[in-house]
Amino acid sequence: MKTKLVILLMLVVLTMGCQQKTNPVTNTTVVNQSINQSITKEDIAKKVVEKYNEIKSYRADVFVLIYNEKSPKKFNLNYVYAFEKPNKFYIYDTKMGVKEVCNGTTEVVYSEKSVRVIKFLNSSKIHKEFYMKIIDLVKNGKVVYGEKLADGYYLEINRSGNTYKLWISKEYLPVKLEYTIHPNTMFGPINVVEVYRNASINNVDSNLFNIEIPKKNVEYTYVCDNFEQAEKYLSFKPIVPSYTDDLKLYSVLVIKNNNDTLFAKYVKNPNIPKNYLYITEKTGTAQIIGSKVANVNGTEVYSIGNYYSFKKGKVFVNILSDLSKNEILKIIKSMI
Repeated sequence: MKTKLVILLMLVVLTMGCQQKTNPVTNTTVVNQSINQSITKEDIAKKVVEKYNEIKSYRADVFVLIYNEKSPKKFNLNYVYAFEKPNKFYIYDTKMGVKEVCNGTTEVVYSEKSVRVIKFLNSSKIHKEFYMKIIDLVKNGKVVYGEKLADGYYLEINRSGNTYKLWISKEYLPVKLEYTIHPNTMFGPINVVEVYRNASINNVDSNLFNIEIPKKNVEYTYVCDNFEQAEKYLSFKPIVPSYTDDLKLYSVLVIKNNNDTLFAKYVKNPNIPKNYLYITEKTGTAQIIGSKVANVNGTEVYSIGNYYSFKKGKVFVNILSDLSKNEILKIIKSMI
């Protein structure tokens, strides 16, 4: 799944009035009635983190609903999700049949037609999905509202201008998370609902996180900290920007296949989907799309929306960012 994708999702209708809220998944109405306000929002958030700290392993069925108001299409995703601290995880997409397993240092993505092995040179870059992502949100976001409900608790958390709505069970485990991503693209806001069902803790079989790597038809990806590490795995010299506004390099991926591909991620905060710069570089055959928007030091730059592309020598470079056109052209100039 990952960071992996930019997503689109179903409308969550909140019907206020005698404190009723409509469940966007079952389309039924539940009474989220405030029972006891003696517990503060800070207390609820603290209990959620304390519960997570007690857990060694966790498993749940996760239902994800994604939509964009400009598109009539809704995306329904179903996962079996598990983790074992500190860095092992298991994600199985029951619809697509894709399975991701990480043993703490190496992740393997199994699909019907291929196997991809992801080597993490720094374990801190291992993905924090679902429950782990929620804990990071509770710990590092600003809790602006909290409420005790008939069947658990409710929190609203602000982070970088986005509001996250989190429903929690009486046992302080996540039940539902709603949020909207504003990627500043032509597609507009993306709405996401995550629902957690059948959760169990501290009884996950450790064999679930074992990996097997076949000898043939395997694609390798290396997750690096910097371009110097990445260059060791590339068949070409990466083109490194000397100017990136105030964004910091978060990670560099090298995908080994017929034509090596480099993917660099710059962010202000790796957990916030705003202020980003994604750079992709590859050799071989690639397509320049969009219309010509600039000539930088003799190099023609093309763009469609907030997607920019150019070619330097044998390397095709693509840039996706929510920065202004002027800032993106400054970045491109520093690469040419």
